[in-house]
Amino acid sequence: MKSLVDLKSRLNALRNQSGTQSTPTTKNVLEKPSQATSISERIQRLRPQSNVPQQQKRNLTDHELAHILNGTVIDDGVIQSIHSWPVPYLHGKQTLQPIQTTSIPEPISQGQTLERENYLFVDTETSGLAGGVGTHAFLFGAGRFRQGRFELIQLMMTRPSAETAYLEKILALIEPDTVLVSYNGKRFDLPLLQTRLRLNGLHPIAETLAHLDLLYPTRVAFANRWDNCRLQTAENRLLGFFRTDDLPGAQVPEVWQWWLRFGQSRQLPRVFSHNRDDLLTLAALLSALVEVFKISSAPVPNSQTGDPVSIARAYCRHGKTDLAIRLLKNCQSHLDANGLMELAAHFRRQQQWQQAIRIWQHLAQSNHLEAMERLAKYHEHQSHDLQQARQYTTLMLAQQPSNERFQRRLKRIESKLERINP
Repeated sequence: MKSLVDLKSRLNALRNQSGTQSTPTTKNVLEKPSQATSISERIQRLRPQSNVPQQQKRNLTDHELAHILNGTVIDDGVIQSIHSWPVPYLHGKQTLQPIQTTSIPEPISQGQTLERENYLFVDTETSGLAGGVGTHAFLFGAGRFRQGRFELIQLMMTRPSAETAYLEKILALIEPDTVLVSYNGKRFDLPLLQTRLRLNGLHPIAETLAHLDLLYPTRVAFANRWDNCRLQTAENRLLGFFRTDDLPGAQVPEVWQWWLRFGQSRQLPRVFSHNRDDLLTLAALLSALVEVFKISSAPVPNSQTGDPVSIARAYCRHGKTDLAIRLLKNCQSHLDANGLMELAAHFRRQQQWQQAIRIWQHLAQSNHLEAMERLAKYHEHQSHDLQQARQYTTLMLAQQPSNERFQRRLKRIESKLERINP
């Protein structure tokens, strides 16, 4: 018992030194806290302390939030905000205006049949960036050209329980002849919306709708010229548009969680602004990409002109070889060695030998190995000028003496020459 009293005295002394009150009874000092209480306290300590002002920790009504977001309440838990701009409208350096379906090149349309010009530019802001069943698309933005203006409609659900009504409003914007336009929407936005629609017992968006995902043509044109093909990279380098005070997309899920947990609405207008910029960029990007994929001019290569070789290959994948050749011919003065070899390969397939030879000879002067091999093959099998074939093969071996393929070619050519001149 004496030891217990001594222990109590020592503990009280320590508490007095730290400024805490002593425990009134020995029982309380020695009593071991329950496991549940201990775990609860530890979890509470690990939780980040909110710095949200106390007056913000309340649930705003939908009408109060709508006022903050310059919107209106259109259903229980659903807010709508509408903005519009006259067209043509300058977004950065790019004019934003309607595009006729006949002007959409095949690498952009991905071979889809575009029957009408009912484009709907769509973008979502979500509660998470990984997708999955637990992710909500809490903000949906849609832009369209209407009566000489670009109209942008944003829908937000204020709480998850309003998701069904919110999704029904989204479906009402999508007509049977709508052409969806997105950026990475085929892999992220649309699958997420389809999942949420099914979970809420609603019919999914028709898979027969045409969908232009501009990420893919952007990659075709600029993957070899830019460090990355993110949407904001495209708007900086191609459109000349730079955002000010933009909320990074990676922070959007956190803003949504703070709204749900604390009623913190201060950052939500920045989410709406971020979404509007995305949609304006998307509409302007379609116009810009149509220009990039044109084949009637030969612009000087820079960060705003696409890679002609990659674009030509894209045309070939869609059966437009004639357009691919025209593009490469128009850009011939700016093509590098790989581009010139690509053009020569098209001439070879069409048996336009003289045009192919001129390219190969030009490159051979710079000791381009593949060009010399093409000339050796041509002279051996087409012109049957074995002396020229041997000359080019010898030059090839001078660069790669141990190349067995080149050695076999030289041996075969010399054997042919011996039979002709024994």
